[in-house]
Amino acid sequence: MILDIDLQTHTRFSQECGWVPPETLIRRAKRVGLDGVAITDHNTMDGIDPARLAADDGFLIIPAEEIDTTEGQIIGLFLTEPIDPWQPPAEVLNTIHRQGGLALAPHPFDNLRDGLETIASHADHIDAVEVLNSRCIRDAYNARARTFAESHRLPMTGGSDAHFARELGRAYTRVAVRSPPDRDGSSQYHEPMLGAVRRAIEDGDIKPAGGRGTLAVHAGTKMVKLLNRLRNA
Repeated sequence: MILDIDLQTHTRFSQECGWVPPETLIRRAKRVGLDGVAITDHNTMDGIDPARLAADDGFLIIPAEEIDTTEGQIIGLFLTEPIDPWQPPAEVLNTIHRQGGLALAPHPFDNLRDGLETIASHADHIDAVEVLNSRCIRDAYNARARTFAESHRLPMTGGSDAHFARELGRAYTRVAVRSPPDRDGSSQYHEPMLGAVRRAIEDGDIKPAGGRGTLAVHAGTKMVKLLNRLRNA
């Protein structure tokens, strides 16, 4: 079974740059044909439960967080609880793994954003590398991430990094799930399928798909950050 999952998405719960209600994100994800999303809000997991409520039992919600470390951002996938930001990367990676999660390096070579600057020093503890991020404005940033992942034999993911609903699914990950559980429409489906997806990512039975977005989304995010600062002042 092949599932199309966007492994980096953001809701309004990303305090500085969030805009999209989780319910809107889920509706849009379904409309564009995705089978699931990872909710990767910045330094919080508050968007997970609202997203789960908005999804039916057949649509996968991966509990996740994009965590600011002292050396750049790391995404924890399949987390059970939030991880405090601004710790050293080694501590964040250890905490992800103690929770049974997977550590994903997002946009690691995008010079305009906060990728993990010391990724090479932590390669042995990273489970996957995002090699296709639709918000990277230069192809070279994604290409460098792919080269790094290939040289270290790490699984490669794609994600839209969506901060607006229209971005959902511009980049995503095709996940080949072996021996999937029966999709009977009950709550008994979700957890076993999450486990199967986790194993597929860890084993590298995945492929990034999609492409890049437009510069307009970055302008939109700057406006959202300004509005959120004014609102929270």
